[in-house]
Amino acid sequence: FDNYVMAKHTSGYLSVYVGCNEAVDAINTMRTFTHNPVFDKNAWRVALLQAVNSGHSTCRGVCKQDSTSQFEIQELNNHSNATIHCIEAMPVTASVLKTAASELKLGQQGFHVVHAALSRQDGVTRFPKVGVGVMGEESKGISFCETMGVDKRNSSCVDVPMYSLDSFVEKEVQDGIIHFLSIDVEGYDYDVLMGGGKTLKRVEYLEFEY
Repeated sequence: FDNYVMAKHTSGYLSVYVGCNEAVDAINTMRTFTHNPVFDKNAWRVALLQAVNSGHSTCRGVCKQDSTSQFEIQELNNHSNATIHCIEAMPVTASVLKTAASELKLGQQGFHVVHAALSRQDGVTRFPKVGVGVMGEESKGISFCETMGVDKRNSSCVDVPMYSLDSFVEKEVQDGIIHFLSIDVEGYDYDVLMGGGKTLKRVEYLEFEY
């Protein structure tokens, strides 16, 4: 991925993260794209912890991205512009991400957190509500609430807007090349891909989990 970015040399990068989780990867991608030190994994981790301390519980991502090294900036004055759409379905995680991004004023730098789920069609799905789910938890996908009994589902889960990849991109993402598309949605990556035929034609670098 670093080699791809180094060879690209564009003045404006565009990326979409479907399943942003704790957004550590997304922060490092923005750092790689922009060479802007405002995108810093250490500062992001502190902002997350501050947001979590407001009443949320947390767990670390399974890949431990927060403890690995980040992109090393060589030229501080050689900034590029970039936009990342950080899409997260878990209500508690999306809430913490929005708080942290606001605290660091990253929205002004092109980092946008969106609370939504993506699949192969538009609609509504359900996820554990804030106070039930754990920030950064990656084991609960679209089907999690459907496995509950009706009473527990009604008390523990909330509606989350759901879009196909194509409809989300058409509504929220600017025109042009999508330089990087990351999909990590706990076993539903195939559904996102199946809902993104038009979008995939715009994508240069695709990463997904299987």
